[in-house]
Amino acid sequence: MKVPSGLFGYFDRFVYKHEQTSNSYLKAIVYFSLIPLIIISLNEHNVYSPGYLTLICIAFGHRDIRPFMQFKQYPFGKLIKISVFLFGVSMIFSFITLKIMNFFGVQDPQGIRNMVLSDEEYLQHLLRLPFVAMGEEFFKFLIFISFFIQLSQFSKHIKIFIAIILASFIFGHLHIFGYDKLSAGLPIMMGAIPGFYYMLYYRNILPLIFEHFFFDFASVTLHTQYQSIFLALFTLFIMVVVIWNVFREVIKPNTNI
Repeated sequence: MKVPSGLFGYFDRFVYKHEQTSNSYLKAIVYFSLIPLIIISLNEHNVYSPGYLTLICIAFGHRDIRPFMQFKQYPFGKLIKISVFLFGVSMIFSFITLKIMNFFGVQDPQGIRNMVLSDEEYLQHLLRLPFVAMGEEFFKFLIFISFFIQLSQFSKHIKIFIAIILASFIFGHLHIFGYDKLSAGLPIMMGAIPGFYYMLYYRNILPLIFEHFFFDFASVTLHTQYQSIFLALFTLFIMVVVIWNVFREVIKPNTNI
């Protein structure tokens, strides 16, 4: 895939054109109706299911989702590499947000700092993670499309920016119902923003799904008795990746000679 040259060339990659229908605004309303549906299910005990969310999003939005679910567009290794970079960027955004909130006196905004999951709870979370990653990324995408359609009066880049901010805000602050703290939404919102730009740049939602899985896996594991083991393995992984990339640069043949 040819990368456009220059700064403005990169901006031109951040474009989106939704699947045309006879009534795009009706589609926007249908996608937007997912928000109250999720709020109602979150308020009702044991009603919300990421598996059902995945199926509902596919049922209503498969025409818009399908062009961004291209498994053969990139080699699997590159998809993982993109996902890992996105994971790092999202972590940085969330970390900076948390530090700013700490500076203003908001400690532990999600109220889970001292939470420790039992092995049974940990297993239940792990079994849900694939559906959480798919369902929530599909949901974010459809909400983005809903805002994108309704913001037709703006230029393409402004429209995309506003739609990303609004969709990220909705996604982040829906987590308030799970954490029961108003401050829980902001770090999640900020961590979601880079994913939209990655999706538009690479024209693929799969890296977002993989990154979401990695992020939630790390978050859940850090609240178990296996926290120290996970941190040690994660640190080892980072060291191996860094050493391998440095070594690869050293042994790379010099073509300028």
